[in-house]
Amino acid sequence: MTIRLRPATLDDATDIAALTSIAGEGLPEAVWKGMVHRGETPLDAGARYAARIEGKFSWKNATVAEINGETAGMMISYVTASQPEPLTEDMHPIIRPLTLLENQALETRYIYVLATYEQFRGNGIAHCMLEDAEAHPGKRGVSVITTNRNAQRLAFYEEMGYRDIAQAPVIKTNWNTPNESWHLLLKP
Repeated sequence: MTIRLRPATLDDATDIAALTSIAGEGLPEAVWKGMVHRGETPLDAGARYAARIEGKFSWKNATVAEINGETAGMMISYVTASQPEPLTEDMHPIIRPLTLLENQALETRYIYVLATYEQFRGNGIAHCMLEDAEAHPGKRGVSVITTNRNAQRLAFYEEMGYRDIAQAPVIKTNWNTPNESWHLLLKP
């Protein structure tokens, strides 16, 4: 089975939203609920949001993994700025602690989303995409944020050489989750 990585296109926006939903453990929908237009579902709003050219959550920052021409997974990553992102009053409360952690990972390639569809799991897709990100690190390496309750994900990153360098509390505004903390992991 051959995994092919390619830059995402605008046509991938629906898969980007669906895979972000899978990776986000309900968080994306909690944010997207506030963005829906009449007749849209939160997932529709996420796809519309992913179709933008600007911003972090954009198809422009995504890499798609394919198996036999079928979308199997996706990663959104980018090199973080050299200066912290300001915390603004209009920032969604759920996003605030994530931004605080990301501000501690300046000049790293930040893995914003990494996910595979369930039927493709166990084929090394996440490993392949992570290696691709590591081949293009920022000045300070590669970083990712995950939750305290996802032991499998934490173990995966630790096996890949990432270490836990900071934590922040999970804000549960409109998000029903057992997670209690965010963990910033870094691989120099």
